[in-house]
Amino acid sequence: MGCAILPETSRPHAEINVTPLIDVLLIIFMIGLPVVKRDLPLALSSKTTPEVVRTQPVTLCLDAAGSLYLQDVRIGRRQLDHLLRTMAAQQPKPSPRINVREDASYQRVADLMSAGYKAGFTDIGFAGH
Repeated sequence: MGCAILPETSRPHAEINVTPLIDVLLIIFMIGLPVVKRDLPLALSSKTTPEVVRTQPVTLCLDAAGSLYLQDVRIGRRQLDHLLRTMAAQQPKPSPRINVREDASYQRVADLMSAGYKAGFTDIGFAGH
């Protein structure tokens, strides 16, 4: 018969089995949570929400030469400022969309967006080709 000889430096290794502890905690929570759970009284409003009125977007086009078009009608810079202020005062406020040619100046696009923000628009978007 063989006998295993342990080195002098080895000591018994103690491990705690936590699986039974987790099982007990799981059972406690499964039984205890439905007992503790309370329903909150919630009074919902019977009013209906107003219907959202969507307006047609107003398209502003900017070509490579820097010319502006509002709904396919050429306009000048002074006309643009006046028209934007007039549209911003309407209820419901229309949504301006900018359609820019690929070879248009970035500065002109920035100026056009700035004019829209100054007129009171906060939802200026870009239209695709």
